[in-house]
Amino acid sequence: MSEVTKTADLHPTGASSYWAEPDNKVIYDARWDGWAEMKDTGPMSRHTRRLILKTLRAVSFRSVLDVGCGPGAFLMFLADKFQGLNLAGTDISETAVNLARKKLPAASFLVGDVTAAPPEGRYDLVTMIDVAEHIPNDLAAFQNIRACCQGHLLVSTLEGRMRPFEVEVGHVRNYAPGELQKKLEAADFEIVSFRRWGWPFYSPLYRNLNNTVKPHNLKQSRFTRVAGALAYGLLGLSLPFRGDLVIALARPLNGAGKGEK
Repeated sequence: MSEVTKTADLHPTGASSYWAEPDNKVIYDARWDGWAEMKDTGPMSRHTRRLILKTLRAVSFRSVLDVGCGPGAFLMFLADKFQGLNLAGTDISETAVNLARKKLPAASFLVGDVTAAPPEGRYDLVTMIDVAEHIPNDLAAFQNIRACCQGHLLVSTLEGRMRPFEVEVGHVRNYAPGELQKKLEAADFEIVSFRRWGWPFYSPLYRNLNNTVKPHNLKQSRFTRVAGALAYGLLGLSLPFRGDLVIALARPLNGAGKGEK
């Protein structure tokens, strides 16, 4: 993993924490083999998917592009919950894309950088699940996604104080309140819904504990699975409408988003 150093406590945009750019491709090519199960069964991954599903119940879509798809956990979740979807994913990590192809051989996958060029094709739904906090030039990513989004964009990411361990997993920011909405609007999206979740058991308690035990480095075992199940139950007691996990649903301006029920 490349060396990462803190550049400032505050990003010029007002983000609560901003760190020098890590080499996410190096990080994820090296670590996805060990992290894939965590993404499938980890307590926060499960809660994030649960909350996203609530948001997607109000949206009609037949085609999905998951930007930063990793090993395909979220696309597999969608395939289980919605029938007949045309699924696609893109990621900068070849390791992750190869894992995703094994899980979902009928889906389309591409190794690519969304900040460099718009993804090919047009999609009813584009998703970014735990991705925007990894991208230094997130505005370029949103602008390129705008070119392929014909329905809705869903972004799940973090606000609040960035913990030091997040650098190890490739984070460059946690968003300041209002920052994500402003960047989506600057990329020619309008906000359809915006929710926060996680207080107090996810944020601050679970996030602070993560910084102590470094769960991303733990191998999956019977102990970690039992601990994960207990953590999932405790996190479920978190209050809605407050917390560091944020889920934004947006649609392109100029009448492009027609999928809302």
